[in-house]
Amino acid sequence: MKVLLTSCILVVTFTIISFVSFANDPFENDIKEKYQYQNWGGIAQTNYIRMVKNWEFDFSLYGATNLISKSIEDNDDGIFDSFYTFQPTNMPSQISLRIIETPSIQDAHETLIFFCTTSAAPQPFPLGTLVGLNFGEFCYTGYPTNSTSSITFVRNNVYIQIRANDETSVTNIATKVDQQLLSISLKP
Repeated sequence: MKVLLTSCILVVTFTIISFVSFANDPFENDIKEKYQYQNWGGIAQTNYIRMVKNWEFDFSLYGATNLISKSIEDNDDGIFDSFYTFQPTNMPSQISLRIIETPSIQDAHETLIFFCTTSAAPQPFPLGTLVGLNFGEFCYTGYPTNSTSSITFVRNNVYIQIRANDETSVTNIATKVDQQLLSISLKP
């Protein structure tokens, strides 16, 4: 009985220590500091009327006729994760579009930080405003700094990542995605 009780205490202690060390992850804290997360995390810049729920990008608005792959996962935890690969009409590039709907604005911001922590690229990513992009609440581009072949942004409770498989700009696609999200978010 004493061995069982000691084992239970050790398991509970280990679980608590693991959670605390994950919650205070120095790498994640460093990323949050680089992005000045304390100034914007969980704070919307727009007064949205509603959260986005089970939204799928309307490719017909962009003229994309070659949908190569589509993967949609509706998780029990309120996360709706969509991943598309397509080739826009009259473009040689393949584009990947990742849309992650989360239960809240705070969760979308945390998702942005999570993806930044999983990237091997130098941090922080360049702000989209440096190349004239103003998508969502926060917008970042990839490298090199003036490139628009990779755009990541958060709008309302949604994390968006758009990438070309080459140096083709994804600005037009990001515009359409952001317009659709804003329209849904402000619709009564």
